[in-house]
Amino acid sequence: MTAAGWIMMCCVVGSFTGLLCWCVWKVVTAPAPPETFAHIELDTPDMQLKE
Repeated sequence: MTAAGWIMMCCVVGSFTGLLCWCVWKVVTAPAPPETFAHIELDTPDMQLKE
């Protein structure tokens, strides 16, 4: 493989690895989801069966 091929491969692999690490970091450090969604009480048929 030529020097240009090695440089291109290292850039692509490095970029992909950096993007993967950034995405994993964003998922791991994300805040906990809220207990309710926009303060709306959901009342679905499957929830009525439990009562």
